[in-house]
Amino acid sequence: MKTRAQIFLLIIFSMFMPFTLSTSSQADSGQAVGMLFRSTAVPNQSASSLDRLPLADIKAELTKIFETGNASGVSVTIFDSTGAQRSFAFGRESLLSNLPITADKSQFRIDSISKLFTTTAVVDLLEKGLLGLDASILELRGVRFVDFLLASETPERLQKWRKIKVKHLIQHQAGISKDLPDARVFWNSSALNHHSYPSAELLNPGLLKVEFIYEPGATEGAIKYSNLGMNLLARIVEDLNPQKLSFPEYVRLNVFRPMGMNHSAYNFSTSQHPHLVTGFGTRQLHGDPLLIPDVYDVGGYDGSIGAATTSVDLAKFGRQLLLSVLDSSRGSNKIFHSPETAKLILTPPDENSLMTPSRIMANGFFWRFRPADTDLSDNLWVGHTGFGYAFETILLVNPAKGIGVVILANTSADSPAFMMWDAIVAKVQNLESLQMDHKAQALLDDVAIKIRGSLAKVHFQQSIGQEVTKEQLEVFAGRYFADNSIAGPVKTFVVEQLPDNSYALFFILNEKVKFKLYPEDIDSGVFRLEKVLDLLFNNERVEFKFDSAGKVTGVVVAQVKELVRLSY
Repeated sequence: MKTRAQIFLLIIFSMFMPFTLSTSSQADSGQAVGMLFRSTAVPNQSASSLDRLPLADIKAELTKIFETGNASGVSVTIFDSTGAQRSFAFGRESLLSNLPITADKSQFRIDSISKLFTTTAVVDLLEKGLLGLDASILELRGVRFVDFLLASETPERLQKWRKIKVKHLIQHQAGISKDLPDARVFWNSSALNHHSYPSAELLNPGLLKVEFIYEPGATEGAIKYSNLGMNLLARIVEDLNPQKLSFPEYVRLNVFRPMGMNHSAYNFSTSQHPHLVTGFGTRQLHGDPLLIPDVYDVGGYDGSIGAATTSVDLAKFGRQLLLSVLDSSRGSNKIFHSPETAKLILTPPDENSLMTPSRIMANGFFWRFRPADTDLSDNLWVGHTGFGYAFETILLVNPAKGIGVVILANTSADSPAFMMWDAIVAKVQNLESLQMDHKAQALLDDVAIKIRGSLAKVHFQQSIGQEVTKEQLEVFAGRYFADNSIAGPVKTFVVEQLPDNSYALFFILNEKVKFKLYPEDIDSGVFRLEKVLDLLFNNERVEFKFDSAGKVTGVVVAQVKELVRLSY
């Protein structure tokens, strides 16, 4: 997602180390090849798709990007459905040591890619008959947060909770806010130092403050991306599995172990895992570095951002994801155990009101597409990307080409991760597409058809809100700073005149993107972001902060992104 770096912090980096290269072409132990396609470019069905790639050229381009980019360590693994893979490792694991990055040992936090493991755990419960997609979450008695809501919420809010079904959480269509209210998990240095995310104990009280932004299942713009929703799914997995295993333990036994992901886990610590990548700390406004030794401790956010792994391990999961599309007629992979479940989870739901070329939700798995000027069916990538403090991660597979890519970077907002992905994609796009099993091709064609048919049918409606004057708005205009970076990101709020000669306050995200703010209570500094084609900020609250003298001191965007006012 190209805009991910434009909305988060800039982190200062140190010196780089030369890259190392590792290769492997053996199939994963105990995993069937299961290829149901015939390659028009490579007649031998057992041949690796990697043999069609100019790997030497890719190696040279990745090296150049790393040497000129802003990262202390990067691990890249390119793979196909046979289990063949090629890995490239750059830099070092820590700014405090000279340990080189290795693709099979260096463990990176993967942030939002963790959501794929959560979805896979939910799929496991579905296939075991322990959970239903159409169940209201309030029907799940014995799930602790559900019992808490039933005992603590008002009747009016319970009616809203009751409308949320399990499938809405998986599809990011529950209509709830992106994060737990008041959880300062982004852009705030005090949250970074230790235990940077809300604890599980804070989850239940926080739910009483959750805002219902859209009607469940009828989200304008298709989905309202929600970390919180995925964390609720993790709690459901935790309380409904028969063994009452913790969520991390359930994922370890039912996702990681079957796929041979022996270097993947939750709740990491540097004492237990000597190859944790921890080097890319941040600097505060005054210039001192802010070390983040506990960046792997995500508290109650394990369902959305909690996992850490190596690029080789993540490629094992990616291979199963690739097989789940290519072999959709038989479900012969370790994510789905039946073709019915594979189709159910991988097909974008019809109720989505909009699917754009860059983001399509299919029950927890993102379909991503680029560039926009090529054939949709040949350029669909299924998977996810992630961003968090000091990390940028990519796991995407292209079924039509039979190729998958993992990129793990310890980096800043000026990340080389997507530049590396673009370089690999350019080479992959030059390959002839494979001839696939007809059901796999039908799945890709269905997604393409839905994209083309959905772009014109969304209509955002938003009330004008409170009428205000230019002078009232100018109180909030100015430059705001994320307090955990030495040189940014600086975000600006400006007052601009509209065609009807009225005025509005705009949140300038970057040179190409800005959001209009609709005032709800100008005296309290409460606004709501404009409804646009955006997953993160769409229609969320913006709350300005005041000191005792009434001067604006900061702003909280979309509940959890806190910025400090630089000047009055």
